Amino acid sequence: MMNTVICNECGHPVDVEEAISKKLEIQYKHQFEEKQKKQQSALAAERVKLKEEQEKLNAAKEEQQAELEKQLELRLTTMKGKMEEEVMETMTEKMSSLQKENDKRKAENKQLREKEVGLMEREAQLKEEKEQMDLELKKKLLQSQHEIEQKAKAQERETFELEKVKLLKQIEDNKKLAEEMKRKAEQGSMQMQGEVQELALEELLQKTHVFDRITPVPKGVRGADCIQTVVNTAQRECGSIVYESKRTKAFTNDWVKKLKED
Repeated sequence: MMNTVICNECGHPVDVEEAISKKLEIQYKHQFEEKQKKQQSALAAERVKLKEEQEKLNAAKEEQQAELEKQLELRLTTMKGKMEEEVMETMTEKMSSLQKENDKRKAENKQLREKEVGLMEREAQLKEEKEQMDLELKKKLLQSQHEIEQKAKAQERETFELEKVKLLKQIEDNKKLAEEMKRKAEQGSMQMQGEVQELALEELLQKTHVFDRITPVPKGVRGADCIQTVVNTAQRECGSIVYESKRTKAFTNDWVKKLKED
């Protein structure tokens, strides 16, 4: 059932519920719009405030960033200067150490060159001394060789003269011995006297010349009575003496010829 009333102004019937609903709708709509305006205004103010705070924050951030960059640059500059000082100090120390090492090596090289020159001079001196010593040694060797040769020749001549004198003396002694044996042999028979004379001759020669070799010639063999092989003090044979004894008053050269032929 619809509730209606007559409008005083227009005289038309009006639905009360519809009129109230419409009025409430207009009222609520107006309130909503007002509230929405207030909210939008508050939101706009909040946005402005937020923007201002954001700008302040950005400004503070930029200022802080600038300060940080400034401090960082200052710190980097300080560190760079310190590092440059440390590098320069290190480089200076290294350069000083290298200079000292270079000076030390120069001094060592100088000493080595001086030693090398000294060694070369000493080597040249030793070479010259060696050549001089070799020359002196050659002279002494030649002189010694000449002296040895002269001594050897003199000794050889002396030995030869001694052997010659000895041999001549032996011949002279043997001549005397032969004459003595010849005289004694005349006391017996010719054959017996000859044998006795040969034995006496051999015995006398053996006693007189101890180091010589007396060799009798066997009976029935043509030749001398005995042979004396002369031996010197070095046990070397120097020659031989052939003995043929005769018991006679006169000597003849035919016996010598016959002895040589036999």
